[in-house]
Amino acid sequence: MLSLRAHAWIAGGLFAGIVAFAIVGNVLHDAGVLRDGCMAQRAAMVVFFGLFLGFGYAAIPLMVKLVLRGQTAFGNADVSLVRAAMARERTIIFVLWGLITLGLAIAVPAAIMGGMFDVAPKKPRFVEKPSEGTLVAAPGMTMAELQRRSTLKVTDLSSRARVFDFILSGTKLTFPRARAYMIETQGDRIVRIAIGTSQNALSRGELEGEDALLREIFTAEGWLTGYDNYRTEQDKRFHGGLPGGKGGVVWMKGDLIAMIRAQRLDEPKAGESDAAGRWQQVVEMTGRANFSDFGKYEFAKPQ
Repeated sequence: MLSLRAHAWIAGGLFAGIVAFAIVGNVLHDAGVLRDGCMAQRAAMVVFFGLFLGFGYAAIPLMVKLVLRGQTAFGNADVSLVRAAMARERTIIFVLWGLITLGLAIAVPAAIMGGMFDVAPKKPRFVEKPSEGTLVAAPGMTMAELQRRSTLKVTDLSSRARVFDFILSGTKLTFPRARAYMIETQGDRIVRIAIGTSQNALSRGELEGEDALLREIFTAEGWLTGYDNYRTEQDKRFHGGLPGGKGGVVWMKGDLIAMIRAQRLDEPKAGESDAAGRWQQVVEMTGRANFSDFGKYEFAKPQ
C-alpha cells in the first residue's frame, strides 16, 4: 500500500475535485449550458457520482492508516490486537473495499432503475390546473377562424392567468401548457400574437437555456434566423466594426416572423442585476408585411 501521506493527497484531491465540479456544474446550469434533460447534464451526473465513489474508496485506506498510526502514537503498538491489525493492514483495507463493492453491486443498479441519473424534476409550474384547451392561431387568420379551430374559449384578446396549449397554425410549432397570450387585431384579422411559453418562472440562466432549446427547434423546422445588417459605416462603428449582428432572436418562415423575447415577472430591486430576477420566455409572431424592421435583417440558415 502507499504511504499515509500519499493516501491523504489522493483523498484530498478527490474531495477537492467534487467541490470544484459541483461549483462549475452549478455555474454552467445557471448559465444555460447544462440544460435540464440534455445529455451533457446526465454525463455530468455520472462523472460526479464517479468522483464521489472514488473519494469513498480512497477514504478507506486513509482511515485505516490513521487509526493504526494513532494507536502507535498513543503507545499501543505492542497491544496484541493493534499488532495483529498492523500486520494485516492490507487485508483489512481489501475486505472493507470488497464489502463496499458488494453493497454497490446491489444498490447502484436498483438506484439507476429508480431514476438516480434522471434529470432534476421541473420546478413547480405557475399553476397546477390542467390545460383549458388548445389555442390555434397565426397572423393573418380571422378571429372567427381562431374560434372555430381552437378548443380554448377566447373571450378576451389577452390573458395572463390561463393554461393552454398553443399551435401556430400552418406550422409544426407548438407550446404545451403556455400561460399567457396577447392577440392584436385590425378589424377581425389577427396581425400579432405573443405567447408566454414558460411553464415555470425562470432564472436568467434558465431562460437562456430555454431560448437555446427553442432556437434548435426553429432550426430543425426550417426557419431562417435574421442577422442585423449594419448598412452604414456609423452602424458598423457603433457595433465595434462588425458587418452584421448575431442571429437567433428574429426568425422567418414563409411570410411568418417570430421573435424570442424575455419578460421579467418580478419587480426589480434597487442595485439588483437581471440575473437575480424571475423571467418567462415570450414568443411574438407577426406577418412579414407588419414587421417594420424587416429591412434591417438578412435572413439565412443559422451558422
